[in-house]
Amino acid sequence: YQDPALFTPDAAGPLVRMAYMFYAVLAVALGAVAGGLYRYHRAMLSAPPGLVGTIARATWRRRSRRVFVATFAVYGVLFSLSSGTLVYQPEVSFSYHSGAQVPSAFVAPCCGEPGYMPTAIAYLTDHVGLQVVPVNLVLQVAVSYLVALNMALAVEAVSAARGGALFFAPPPAAGSGNRLVRVDRSGRSEPLDDVAARHQTPRISPDGRRVAVAVVSGFLRRDLWLLDPAAGNRRRLTAEAGDNHSPVWSRDGAALTFASSRTGLQQLFRLRVRSPGVAAPLLGGDRRTPGSWSPDGRLAFHELHPERRRDVRTWREGADRPSPWLATDANERSPAFSPDGRWIAYVSDAERGAGDQVYVRPAVETAGGAAFRISPAGGTEPVWARSGRALFYRRGAGLYRVAVDGGEDPFSAPERLFDGAYLRDPAGNLPAWDTAPDGERFLMLEPAGRPDVVHVLTGWRAAVFPPGGD
Repeated sequence: YQDPALFTPDAAGPLVRMAYMFYAVLAVALGAVAGGLYRYHRAMLSAPPGLVGTIARATWRRRSRRVFVATFAVYGVLFSLSSGTLVYQPEVSFSYHSGAQVPSAFVAPCCGEPGYMPTAIAYLTDHVGLQVVPVNLVLQVAVSYLVALNMALAVEAVSAARGGALFFAPPPAAGSGNRLVRVDRSGRSEPLDDVAARHQTPRISPDGRRVAVAVVSGFLRRDLWLLDPAAGNRRRLTAEAGDNHSPVWSRDGAALTFASSRTGLQQLFRLRVRSPGVAAPLLGGDRRTPGSWSPDGRLAFHELHPERRRDVRTWREGADRPSPWLATDANERSPAFSPDGRWIAYVSDAERGAGDQVYVRPAVETAGGAAFRISPAGGTEPVWARSGRALFYRRGAGLYRVAVDGGEDPFSAPERLFDGAYLRDPAGNLPAWDTAPDGERFLMLEPAGRPDVVHVLTGWRAAVFPPGGD
């Protein structure tokens, strides 16, 4: 730990003192966090009814506190063993094999990756030692706290259940999928049909009468289906091998553009809805997923780049190759042309520390205009209203609406329409929903496993906790 190639002997003393100071500051910081949590916990005991107040009161009882302390200690020891903080090597003698003095302790100030230095090492016995790495220490404290809190809540829940009835809802069946539902602006839903399947990326046709959707049909296999809600039927459009997904309607509603791996690469294809038949790929390339068509015949899509994650490109009907529209080190995807073709909305994590946000840029070939950030606190899955007067996006369980006009500041502050437990695209790469032509209703995916019944058990206490038990 004192390699002269790394630092001179004169620097060893100051580095060691800095290492001890680091651990002193870390101990003070962890103590301050613990003290703050304790004070917050006590303050929430008198909070009005709510989730935080209920948790605080439940975990303040003596039994819960004992369980919390015991779980924190036991899990901390187990975490120490699995992470290498607590070392037990019965086949090794530290004094013989390492020349260590037992017991002893020291701090190694150098050298390693950030978060792993300085390392505190202690030889407790000839076979037991400690190797404290800063990042592991912080993780151990944080994870042990969360596990202990969950255990304390679980004990309190069982204790509460012993005193009365037990309510539970059966979990959804494995592979039960989801249902297509119409949702109004208040968040109320009604089923489009009664079919439960693993639907993805539903898209409403321009006339609002049909729905194209991808359905998982096997391992690494999806197919496109066409639904006619008024007639109550659905028809499979793709039957060839390959993973077929992410349908996009043409502006006239006569064709669908989609991504497929039927050639081995994930390329872009097109099929006619009335007489399904897939020709050669629209253009070459790989790892491409369509976003939307513009009124003048340009296709916006995102492409997975081997070094930069995803970039947005555009391709004009009849062109030999696509044009780069937005290609940076950020993860840009989910491009959507506005109905008038003036704008492209997209998702990106370009701003450091801000995560995924929804942006809008002028839809020129080189993206020369400035970007408008639409979502102030995170967002994905942008979808334009068919009128072009609004842009919708999702954040968490919420659906948000941004008004659009033609002024110097064309985008309003977002308005939250509703919250709902509707499925989202896990990575935010494509919208897992769509808007109806009237802009008042939305097509979403509702988990098919929502419980239809809640069971109430009474009189079970005597069987589980016999008289005389604690």
